[in-house]
Amino acid sequence: GKLKRWINQNHDGLPQKAGLPQEAINEIHGAWYSPDNPVIPMTGCLRDDLFDDLQRCEREADLVIALGTSLCGMNADQVVVGPSKRALQDDG
Repeated sequence: GKLKRWINQNHDGLPQKAGLPQEAINEIHGAWYSPDNPVIPMTGCLRDDLFDDLQRCEREADLVIALGTSLCGMNADQVVVGPSKRALQDDG
């Protein structure tokens, strides 16, 4: 497949149910189905390793497809914003 990474803000386990391997998924806000990655409250802090991975994805992504999100200022939004800005600069 062509899908390299999946940044998930939901806690539903749908990527895993669809067959995506866990190592390709960054469940940035925690997961209901992963005891080692509990869901964090809105006032909580993101795990450092997941946030670092999120930033790496933002720096390295060539194409980002955002589905089912309002892009309302959460940390995962930067995965869309960074590559978009780079694409605009490359066109200019």
